[in-house]
Amino acid sequence: MRDSRTHTFEAATLHSLPVIAVTEGRILGRVKETIFDPEDHALIGVTVSRRDGKPEDFLDVRQARCLGPFAVTTSATAGLQKLESHARAHEVVASGVHVRDAPVLTDAGEPIGKIAQIWIRDDGGVAAYVAASGSFLFGRKRRLSPHDVIVIGEDAMIVQTPRAEPVPSDAEPAPVAQHASPRPHIIVAGRDRRDGDGRGSG
Repeated sequence: MRDSRTHTFEAATLHSLPVIAVTEGRILGRVKETIFDPEDHALIGVTVSRRDGKPEDFLDVRQARCLGPFAVTTSATAGLQKLESHARAHEVVASGVHVRDAPVLTDAGEPIGKIAQIWIRDDGGVAAYVAASGSFLFGRKRRLSPHDVIVIGEDAMIVQTPRAEPVPSDAEPAPVAQHASPRPHIIVAGRDRRDGDGRGSG
């Protein structure tokens, strides 16, 4: 799903898209996984399941001409490389740090949920993370800016605790309205009078 107003889209929409070498007219394979840099908050690239049966390759986002919505395109087959030959992508994969589905905790230790969505811009930079607790459709969701993130580690993403709005020191609670209790209505021996009134009402 894409947001045409801000040119962002959910990274999961790249999965299974064809990878095309546009100057050769070749379909090289399909996107298998997206690899994100947990420090730079950006897509490093995608792994590609090769159509010709060759071992899985890697496409650096800088070699991509277009990231969806119909395909991931690159100029030529030469844009593909082995994951092991891309130092940063290989380092991230070897670290065991996964952004999607990572548990999210505040710096006070409060659990928020897990990363259910990663919204990225056309250049691969992360625009926002969406943490969800419970069912994504019916549970609670919270949108997180990369600026909210302190660190993404092997076990969890740690984010800043939201600050409560300050209350002015001279603020006073609103006065509680006082309502007078109505005097009881009493009927005595067929005569109607108000309690505390020495005479009948006539």
